[in-house]
Amino acid sequence: MKKDKGFIYNTFVLVLGNGGAQAINILTIPIITRLFTPDSFGQLTFLISITTVLIEVACLRYQIAILLPKDEEEPIHIFILSSLICGLFALCTGVVVFLICKFQLFGLDASYERLLWFLPLIVFFGGIYKPLNVLSLRQKRFLGLSISRVSESIVNKGISISWGGLTKAGGFELICSFLIGKIASVMFLSHLALKNGILTSVHNISLETLRRTARRYRDYAVYSFTAVIEAFSNELLLLFSGLLMGSSVVGFIGLTKRVIQQPLNIIGDAVSRSFFQKVSELHRDGNDYSFFCFELFRSLLSFSLIPTVLFACIAPDVFEIVFGPQWREAGYYYSILCASFLSSFLYRPISIIFDVQEKQKLRFWLNTSRVGLNAFVFYFSFYYAKNITATLFCFSLVNTVFFSGIILILLSFAHVKIKQILFFLSKQLSVCVLFVITILFTKACEGVSVYSTFMLASVLTFVYLLTLILCEPKYKYFLIPFLRKTS
Repeated sequence: MKKDKGFIYNTFVLVLGNGGAQAINILTIPIITRLFTPDSFGQLTFLISITTVLIEVACLRYQIAILLPKDEEEPIHIFILSSLICGLFALCTGVVVFLICKFQLFGLDASYERLLWFLPLIVFFGGIYKPLNVLSLRQKRFLGLSISRVSESIVNKGISISWGGLTKAGGFELICSFLIGKIASVMFLSHLALKNGILTSVHNISLETLRRTARRYRDYAVYSFTAVIEAFSNELLLLFSGLLMGSSVVGFIGLTKRVIQQPLNIIGDAVSRSFFQKVSELHRDGNDYSFFCFELFRSLLSFSLIPTVLFACIAPDVFEIVFGPQWREAGYYYSILCASFLSSFLYRPISIIFDVQEKQKLRFWLNTSRVGLNAFVFYFSFYYAKNITATLFCFSLVNTVFFSGIILILLSFAHVKIKQILFFLSKQLSVCVLFVITILFTKACEGVSVYSTFMLASVLTFVYLLTLILCEPKYKYFLIPFLRKTS
């Protein structure tokens, strides 16, 4: 019982830290968008997209093995090995940046070339955070991990706002703030590791010890490219937008992803962990889990489809009010990309079926094909249509169809009937179309203000969700505990 309480408390502390960091990031965005231009925001977003992919492979994923050994010596060996590999990878990144700038590869403009010099530093500190993070998990320093995440956000956003308020700051200052936030979190976790006596173990490590450790856990390095493919596929939109469309477009898209998709991903990841535990247990015991999979899909779509689509109808106005007039275009981009965001959100928990049924190879080839398909669609639609809106629409359409197809395949693997899925989808879409027509008709009427349309969309969403909860016994039971006493 005490172990269960400890697990719940530790999970709560980690969730609180991640949630607090995300809350700081989201709450400060309206201030930052008024201090910095979309071009500056786009430069930061483009650089973060590159480093997100590079950091996935910076330690060759050796850091995952820190949790595995039973003794306390070997995790330190893995930590040192991961750190050395990260430092070497950051150094190689610096050499690549030098060659890109020296020979003007990829045709990048001068502003991007100057900012590329931040890559080695961000890769190093972002990469070294991963083994420090896992080492802290092993040492059960959950509170320290939460503090590191929150402190990173506070330092990053605090410096950004101060810089933007005092001077005419741009992308350079935003990236400096981001880097300083990373350094602050790494310094904090390093301090915790030193307090735990890591230096005592480091003195006993030899080159031969590190070589044996690298051989022992080499499978993590061999298969690290799968994580890179997945990270690259997730960042593809921002990377291609930066290379082909310019930093302003990246800024608009980056804002929509940060405000809308990141919170959805947090929810999706939380659902995934719980779903993985339940489905794995049912699969291991040889029980049928088709009903459980369909109920998850039905619940996720029921709660996300109509709010997402209704917000898309009013997104340009909301973005202009909340983030400033220059960010209205970001609202249009969200309206185009919302179907892709929604299908990606639904895919994250359902994709656990790949792992449960040991179909990782299929998952890898599907991710690889997605990268190739998106690259093809993005390149040709941009160069033939010569239109950003058309390019983003094609990208959104392809990803929506792709994710929807994979979701249907995965649910069929779990023996969910396709007719059952399609029947439920038709009901949801019919309600969605009715609500969208109501909003669009209201917007078309003369004399109706933006705030009135926003209130109507909010009321429709609230009434729909309340009806959904009250009409479904399982939602009423789990989501509104106080109704158990009154029902």
